[in-house]
Amino acid sequence: MLNSLTLLFGIAGCTDSPAGPIETEALPDLPPVVDAAGEVGPIREVREFTLVLSGELRGEIEPCGCPTLPFGGFERRHRLLAELEQSPMPTFQIDAGEAFKKGLVHQDGRDLPRAELIRELLVDGGLDAFVPGPTDYDVLGTSGLAKLPNVVSATWTTTEDEPLFPASVVLEEDGIRLGVIGLSAVHEGLKQRPPVEAAREALASLPDDLDLVLVVSNLDDRQNREIAVNVDGYAVLVTTSGSSHEGPRHEGDVLVIEPPPRGRYLTVASMWLGTDADRMVETDAELGRTLSGLVELREVIALRTSREEPISEQIARLEAQVLRLRESAAGRNITHIDDRGLGSALDGESTASKRLDAFREKQLDAAVDRVASTSESDGPRYGTGASCVSCHTRQVANWGFTAHAKAAQSLRPRGEHQNPECVGCHSTGFGEPGGFADVSEGTMRTWGNVQCEACHGPLAGHPRDGRVEPQVINESTCVGCHDEANSPNFDYATYIRQVTCPSDEP
Repeated sequence: MLNSLTLLFGIAGCTDSPAGPIETEALPDLPPVVDAAGEVGPIREVREFTLVLSGELRGEIEPCGCPTLPFGGFERRHRLLAELEQSPMPTFQIDAGEAFKKGLVHQDGRDLPRAELIRELLVDGGLDAFVPGPTDYDVLGTSGLAKLPNVVSATWTTTEDEPLFPASVVLEEDGIRLGVIGLSAVHEGLKQRPPVEAAREALASLPDDLDLVLVVSNLDDRQNREIAVNVDGYAVLVTTSGSSHEGPRHEGDVLVIEPPPRGRYLTVASMWLGTDADRMVETDAELGRTLSGLVELREVIALRTSREEPISEQIARLEAQVLRLRESAAGRNITHIDDRGLGSALDGESTASKRLDAFREKQLDAAVDRVASTSESDGPRYGTGASCVSCHTRQVANWGFTAHAKAAQSLRPRGEHQNPECVGCHSTGFGEPGGFADVSEGTMRTWGNVQCEACHGPLAGHPRDGRVEPQVINESTCVGCHDEANSPNFDYATYIRQVTCPSDEP
């Protein structure tokens, strides 16, 4: 029993053990009675497992969040997943979709390589089930999505009313059996079954001996509420974040979980089920504190074992806490839900590293090809800000005091100044027709920062060439870089005033 118990609670991340003894007197004990949100149901043997949930990755593969400490990225994700897999508790990893498309604009052939990389990384990370969203279908189509494990959608059908994917799947590990039903949002090219009807039919088709039934959805907020209120027979609804991210909550007897978007967190739900699969799952803060205490106690045991010190007292306390935790789950389904931030503590090599390195090289090669394939007849080329200053002295001087003029330098402290994932928004014309593709130091001194042409478009030859005119600037000019991930506080009216050039022209 000790081996499984000591590993069971080691899923919060292992750090180097401290040199001195660890104080254990303050470890919390689980109270004999935990306030229950729902009625006690039929008592079944307590089953323990972990759900790892994600959704709305939106094409992000690197740590993102320019104005803050960047979180996320598949290297960190895989390192956290590796820690979670050390536990003997069964672990199920489920994604609610909208994973593969980055940005709002179709990127002429650049979407597919990124989507294929993300698909490979999800598979490498141990994904168990996936519910496709509309942008996933746009990029990968039916055949590309089918290469993922257990793609489920009860709502999408062909024009002949044939299911595009299975409506549900049963996941099984170490005797734990989960039913997962997928509800995909509307796609203009596919027929859409009414979600409530589709969910009810999928639930009726599942076997009766499941430990938990989850509905996983990327529908909109209104439709998710309809599913929660009008569909019976399941306990957990996992959704994408919708119009605004909310923490776990109950809609009637259904626990609703929204994993944070953009891959900056993984939502980890520690489940202790002591009653039927369709009974309410109660979130329990006291359970979270107890789990944290058990993690610390595990570290004490590991440290004392390494020193060959007596550990019988710690083992006894660990076993007693686990026993009380199981007793509290009698006739109840309880969970502790933790959004685990993918921060710098998870930096380092992982199973994702080689694929990401290879993708960056391919990005650079593709940028070289796009720049090399353009000619004068293809349209205006970039001249860089140096060609603007002779006529627009005041405007360039004003630009020098804006954040745009320091965009490239801001990458250096993070070591991202040659990363093609970042350079595109922190330079001018990267990988664009008539632009540049070399990210060496010398080239970046010329092309780095958000210069005039990043907003006004390529202008080499202006004003001598009457065909070359600056683009009109509007909000769509900005949102390619000032997106939700990297500029969460973006407000066009406020931001444009900060970078608007003096109006008097020569």
